[in-house]
Amino acid sequence: MDYNTIIIIIGGIIVLAALITIIKSSSRDQTEVTYNTPIMGLHKIQDHETLDQERIMHEISNMRSDILQVKNDILNLFELYNKNNKTNTLGNIVVDEEEPFNQTLNYNMFIQRNNNIIQLYQEGDTPDVIARKLNKSVREVEMVIKLVK
Repeated sequence: MDYNTIIIIIGGIIVLAALITIIKSSSRDQTEVTYNTPIMGLHKIQDHETLDQERIMHEISNMRSDILQVKNDILNLFELYNKNNKTNTLGNIVVDEEEPFNQTLNYNMFIQRNNNIIQLYQEGDTPDVIARKLNKSVREVEMVIKLVK
């Protein structure tokens, strides 16, 4: 026999063997349900379907409760946002929403650090008196007052 013919025959045998094993393994993977009568098989299928439906209904109810919780959280966030916009004032100074967060944070920190100077100035003290009371320089007190205005 020719060498090429032998290789083709051996290749064909290998392909047939592979196909046979694939067919046998796929038939084993299928669930083996034997029905004695069509009615008993129908009952088994219906029982399986009812279990699936119950499982699906349970998952749907869980998803609905999760969705309601997310909706409530979103509503709470909107309420907090609206309250924050209404009460977004610091004394008589309204913080502009268009300002970058970093500038707002720095301004708030400046107000907190120099709160005592601002309060004394609002009470009507002069920068000289404020500087003596707080043991600070007059230039520092004047600078804080100018920045707050």
